[in-house]
Amino acid sequence: IDSQNAMLSHSFEVLHTSLTQLPSMPAVSLAVKVFRAILGFMGDRQYSYPSTLAEELLQVGKRVPELRDEMFIQTIKQLTDNMNSDSEIRGWILLKYFLMTFPPSEEFENYLELWLRRKKVELRENEYPGLCLEQLHRITFSADKQELPALDNLFHELDN
Repeated sequence: IDSQNAMLSHSFEVLHTSLTQLPSMPAVSLAVKVFRAILGFMGDRQYSYPSTLAEELLQVGKRVPELRDEMFIQTIKQLTDNMNSDSEIRGWILLKYFLMTFPPSEEFENYLELWLRRKKVELRENEYPGLCLEQLHRITFSADKQELPALDNLFHELDN
């Protein structure tokens, strides 16, 4: 269980494989690249243009449905036991924008909802779990017709 907890806790290290079972090796390779982008966006690894990584991540989630749950789990991993408040806020913003852009699978939806509900209670002073929960409900019932959200808003959130 300790190795499982460590596997699903914040890390500065890149992944060498996906956290979930994916249908093909190209999907696994893309999942590894997605995690690097999440690390870069959250500031856990140095990248020249971290804010451009958000758009890339949203595009992948929109275009590659089989990677969506992996992306949610990778983000949850980086939000779990994260000791850096800037990184944590960026992770919550990213999770919110994922949920504005694409839904989790039906199989993963309940897990994500329970995790967000627990975080809402655990992190009372943090508004993001509640915002993500609202967004989860909104996208779940909108049949995935979402366009990419305006990234100006995302950049504005990062600056605040």
